[in-house]
Amino acid sequence: KGGFICSCYPGYIYNASNNRCYDKNECLTGNHNCDQFCTNTEGSFTCSCNPGYTYNTVTKTCQAGGDCLQTPCPPYRKCQQLNGRYECLCFNGLREDSNHTCKDCNRTLTESSGYIMSSNYPLGYENSSYCTWNITMNDPQTVIELQFIDYVVEGCPYDFVKMNSDNSTQDPRNSIICENWRTPVISNGNSMSISFMSDKTVSSKGFLAYYTSYLTCKRKNCSHS
Repeated sequence: KGGFICSCYPGYIYNASNNRCYDKNECLTGNHNCDQFCTNTEGSFTCSCNPGYTYNTVTKTCQAGGDCLQTPCPPYRKCQQLNGRYECLCFNGLREDSNHTCKDCNRTLTESSGYIMSSNYPLGYENSSYCTWNITMNDPQTVIELQFIDYVVEGCPYDFVKMNSDNSTQDPRNSIICENWRTPVISNGNSMSISFMSDKTVSSKGFLAYYTSYLTCKRKNCSHS
């Protein structure tokens, strides 16, 4: 009549078919008491709050409070004071994704100049990522010049930047940037397409580039249709 019963530590689920314990994701099952955000950890979970709120470990709630001077914002965010609390907003041109990270990805740019960068630069881009930037100027007599300020990626054929071969020139390597590239890339027309691709392994710092646009002829001699 003797025997034994298998059980798991709190935060784990017992699988009788193979006698193993697996982590229980409380955030997916809803078995948590987080007020705003839940992050699963091995055998447990943690709670966090939106920028501008602080987590009260006693009441387990997110409370508004703080100011821009006391609590600096994460990278690529600006602080805005609002009704007794603060918000960390993404810089102009960047978008917040579902993980509350400010990203510069999959955008159409029409400003005469600006910056583009790989996601999470300079902290390191994600694996298996694909981002595109389409720069377009209204004036058909305008060209676009792109200059890489910083370029640290794994390199071809794993992680690299590719220019649209139909409208970019002055890159002898078929418009694929495999390593640190300092020569400006100039479009043939008033648009330029840039894409960044990374594989499933090895991440690096990423890249930062600046683009500007200008007329292909002297302003006084340019004719507009």
